[in-house]
Amino acid sequence: MEFRNTLYIVFVCSIILGCGNSSDKEDKPPIVFTDTTPNEFQFSSKSDLEINQWIESESIVISGINTKTPISIEGGEYRIESGSFTEQNGSVTNNQTITVRTQLTEYGTSKVVNINVGGVSADFSVSAIASDTTPDDFDFEAKVDQDKNAWIESESIVIAGINAPTPVSIENGEFRIEGGEYQNGDAFIENNQTLQVRVKTADTFATIQKANVTVGDKVSEFRAVTIANVLFLGSDESYGRELRQTNLTPQSAELVTDVNIEFDSESGGTADFAGDIFHLAASTLMIDENGIWQVSNDHNNAIKKFDFEAEGIVLSGPYKASDNYLYFNAAPIENRVEREFNIFDWFGWQVWKTDGETLEVVSTPSSNFIRIGIIVGDTSVGLVHTSKEWHSEKFTVYSEIHNTAKEYKLSNNSWDNYHVYADGDEFFIVDENIRSGIKAWLVTFDGITEILDIAGHYGTGELGSWNVDRAYFVGSYNEGAVLFVNDIKNSNEDYWYFDSVEENLTKLLTISHDDIKDLGIGFDVHQLENSVLLYNQRNGLYLFDIKSKTVSLKTTDAVYSIESVDDNVFVFSKNAVSLFKNGKLTSLIDSDTIESDSFELLHTLEGRNSHFKNISVTPVGSRVVFVLNGRLWMSDGSREGTLQLEDNLVLDASNIVSVK
Repeated sequence: MEFRNTLYIVFVCSIILGCGNSSDKEDKPPIVFTDTTPNEFQFSSKSDLEINQWIESESIVISGINTKTPISIEGGEYRIESGSFTEQNGSVTNNQTITVRTQLTEYGTSKVVNINVGGVSADFSVSAIASDTTPDDFDFEAKVDQDKNAWIESESIVIAGINAPTPVSIENGEFRIEGGEYQNGDAFIENNQTLQVRVKTADTFATIQKANVTVGDKVSEFRAVTIANVLFLGSDESYGRELRQTNLTPQSAELVTDVNIEFDSESGGTADFAGDIFHLAASTLMIDENGIWQVSNDHNNAIKKFDFEAEGIVLSGPYKASDNYLYFNAAPIENRVEREFNIFDWFGWQVWKTDGETLEVVSTPSSNFIRIGIIVGDTSVGLVHTSKEWHSEKFTVYSEIHNTAKEYKLSNNSWDNYHVYADGDEFFIVDENIRSGIKAWLVTFDGITEILDIAGHYGTGELGSWNVDRAYFVGSYNEGAVLFVNDIKNSNEDYWYFDSVEENLTKLLTISHDDIKDLGIGFDVHQLENSVLLYNQRNGLYLFDIKSKTVSLKTTDAVYSIESVDDNVFVFSKNAVSLFKNGKLTSLIDSDTIESDSFELLHTLEGRNSHFKNISVTPVGSRVVFVLNGRLWMSDGSREGTLQLEDNLVLDASNIVSVK
C-alpha cells in the first residue's frame, strides 16, 4: 500500500510537472539579439561652392539596426528626419533619414565632414570655388574744362566680377569705397561695392592730371583736364591777322592785343616757351612794326619784348622752341628784292635765338641765301640753307651744348626737294630729285653719313613730273630709322631700315605699284606703332604693316592731308574729316556738316590743293584743335565731340598754341 501510494504520488507529480512545462512554452517570448551596426551608407561630394553658406548633403536612410543607435559628427552638423541641425551626439533608429551640413570660409579650400552611426562612418567632402580677384573691366570718364588747382571727382562705379576681398591702390590721386573717406593707401574692395576716384588738377591751362587706380590686376585711368586757353592768329575786317584766344567753347574767341598790323601770310608766329607765350608779329609790308611781343600772364594783353625797328629786319615765323631757346629767322630790309606782282625776296637770312630776355645771332650765311629752315632736336638745332637759285646745298648743326655750329655740304643739284626730320639729336635729311635721284643723310654735330643713294627717274605719263621718286623718313624703329621710298623707275614702294648703331642699310619691304597704284601723288607718311599710314590724293588712304608685310586699303576717298597728334591721325579728305586710330577710320565731320560753297570748290581744283597745305592739328589737353576752311574746330576724337568753335576767321593753322 505504501508502495502504491508512492507510485501515485510520483505519477501525480509527473502530471503536474508535465503540465507546468507546457504552460511555459506558450507564454515566454523568443530571445532577440540587439543590432546597432547599420548598413554601410555614403554621401556624394560637392565642389565649386560659395563660401560662408551652409552646404547640405543629400538625405540618406539609416538601415540595418534594430534599436536606438548612437550618432556623432566631426566638422559639421546633422539632423534626423526634419528636425533641427545639431553637432551634439545623439541617437537614431532604423529607417530614419539623416542630413549633414557644413560651411566653407575661404575660397579655394576643401573640407571633409565625418559622421559616425553605430561605428559605421562616412565622409561628406566639399570644396569651394577658386578665389577670383580680377574684376570686370571698368572705366572712368574724363572730366574736361575743370578749374585749376581743384579736386575733381569721378563718377561712382560698381566693381563687379570678383568673389573675394580684392586690393585697391592708386597713383597720383585718392579713392573711396562705398562713399567712405578718401584715402591713397592700400585697401580692399568686395564684389558690387562702389569705387570713386578724385584727382587734383594742375595750376596751368589745358593740362591733364591722371590718377591710375588698380583693382586686383586691372588698372584704369581717371583724367581731369583744366580749362583751355588757346592762342591763334585770326583775321577779320576789323583787326586783321592778329593774336586771339579761346577757351574752346563756341564763339569765345577774343582779341589778345591790337598791334594794328596787317600780317603777311608767311610772317609771324606764336610759341609757348618756358611757361610764357611769345608772339612774333611781323609784316613784310610794315617793317617799322616788326618785333616780338610777350603775352601777359593773364593772357589779355601783350607787350613788345623786342623791337627790330632800328635794325630794319624782317622776321619770319613760326618759332621753333627747344628747352632753352626760341629760334626764328630774320633778314635785313635792305636785302629786299622785288620779283613780280608785288612779291619780294629777302636774302642774307640769319638765325636768331632768344632765352626770353636777350637776343643772339646763331648763324649768318652769305647774302645768297633766301631762307633758312629750322629743325629743333633735343639739344641741337638743324638749319637748312636755301639759296636764291631755289635749291638747298648746305645743312648746319648748331649745338646748344657747345654753342657752336658745324656746316655740311649736301648737293648742288637744282629742283631739289628736301625733307628734314629731327630724332633726338640725329637729323635725317631726305632729298628727292627727279634728275639726280633720291639721297638720304644722317647728320649729327659730330658728322654726316650718306645712308641712301638711288638713281633718279624723270616722271612720265599724264601728270609729268608729278609722278616722281619720293622719299620720306618714317620714324624711329628698333634703334634705327625707317625710310620710305617711292621708286617710280622700278615701279616699287620700298621700306629701308637704317641701323644707327651698326650704320648699315637693309630693305625691309618692297611693294609693287600694281598693288597700290598711284601712291606717289599727294604723298605723306605717318608711323603708328608697327604700321605706317600713307595717303594718296587720288586713291585714298593705305595702311602698311611692317611686320606682316601686308597692305590694307582703308578708304578710296580722295585724301588731301593727314596730321598726327600722338597716336591719333586726322584725315582731311574730299567728303569728310576722319580720325584714324587703332586701325579704324571714324568720320568726325562730313561735307554735309560743313555748309560752305567754298568747301566744295576746294575739292574741284585740279592737282594738289594748296589750301590744304596749312592744315594742322594741335593737341590741347585731351582734345585737339584744327583749322578747316577758315574755321576753328575742336575734337575729342569722337564725332559727337567735334565742334565748330569759330566761323569766318581766316586762320593760320600752324600758329595754334595751347597756353599753359
